[in-house]
Amino acid sequence: MSRKGRQWLQKNPERVKRGADFIKPPGWIKRGEDNPSAVINAAIVLDIRQRWKDGISMLKIAALHGISHKSVWNVLKRKTWTHV
Repeated sequence: MSRKGRQWLQKNPERVKRGADFIKPPGWIKRGEDNPSAVINAAIVLDIRQRWKDGISMLKIAALHGISHKSVWNVLKRKTWTHV
């Protein structure tokens, strides 16, 4: 088995970012509406959570907003849009 690229790591260990040296600054990842690829916004997230509390199914909520049911699930389980 070849050792592709491992010689570079062994010769230059100081160039590998690890641990406390590689902490992402707070504004590095754009969250919510600031992300240019965001499909929904904070108002839709709040609407999704309210409709779920009212007893509407995930599939119906997804169809209402034109997103996948998995996206609705992620919002409801706070896997995404945790800051809202």
